[in-house]
Amino acid sequence: EWVRGSHILLERNPDYWDQPKPHVDRLVLRFISDPAARAVAIETGQVQLAPGNPVPLSDIERLRRLRHLAFVSDGYQYTNTVTRIE
Repeated sequence: EWVRGSHILLERNPDYWDQPKPHVDRLVLRFISDPAARAVAIETGQVQLAPGNPVPLSDIERLRRLRHLAFVSDGYQYTNTVTRIE
């Protein structure tokens, strides 16, 4: 399901040829344009992965103090490399 400006919903195909893969039943990719709303979504657990620079720099120290969040600053492990020529 794709709802423009809101989210993309990906669901596991029960007839996938390489059982038991995929190991994820459901994946929701949300588009949150407001930086403050992104920070709240991360803080409250509505978002489990936020690569890149998802929140304003002014929120990082506050979020870093929260025990239920982990920060990775050594690269782009959770993002795919996209190369294009325009």
